[in-house]
Amino acid sequence: MRDPLAASAFHFVRHGRTNHNLRQIAQGHLDIALDDIGRAQASAAAELLVGGAISRIVSSDLARARETAERIGALLRLSPEFDADLRERCFGPFEGHPAEPDLWGRIADGMETLDDFAARIGCAFTRYIDGPGMLIVAHGGVLRVIARLLQAELPADGTRNAAPLRFFRSNTGWTVADLACLQPIKQKI
Repeated sequence: MRDPLAASAFHFVRHGRTNHNLRQIAQGHLDIALDDIGRAQASAAAELLVGGAISRIVSSDLARARETAERIGALLRLSPEFDADLRERCFGPFEGHPAEPDLWGRIADGMETLDDFAARIGCAFTRYIDGPGMLIVAHGGVLRVIARLLQAELPADGTRNAAPLRFFRSNTGWTVADLACLQPIKQKI
């Protein structure tokens, strides 16, 4: 098993928007596709990742992450790898219903515990982290677990759909940069 703390940098993109995101419906392991906005977000994220020296894409196998990874991979000329261990937390009986404000704190039969979810993501992350050329495409919960594992603070609004993030390590720890915020502002003529 690799030590994730031995890596120096990697990229992460949460999947593009789905109709369930728009309607605030809990998705978890439901296999929901991107909506038109989500497809546009995934394509825009791909544009921001050009020139990022990405050499490998690993993604959740759920449709929303899969399509995001495929759109990015097409532009970067890379074939994504898919892994069920990078799926969002399973919310069991709450999936397909309006997301309750305390959903992450709930415990119910058929629902993955926070400890089990964090352990699954930690194992998957350490399996794939292998250097600055890595891009992980997954879900908001996965992003939060990885940030917590690395003791990295996410930028404001860093868990939004299709936000390309760059994690990099320095002497003081891990930093996360939102690549959309680092782009020069294009002036209208």
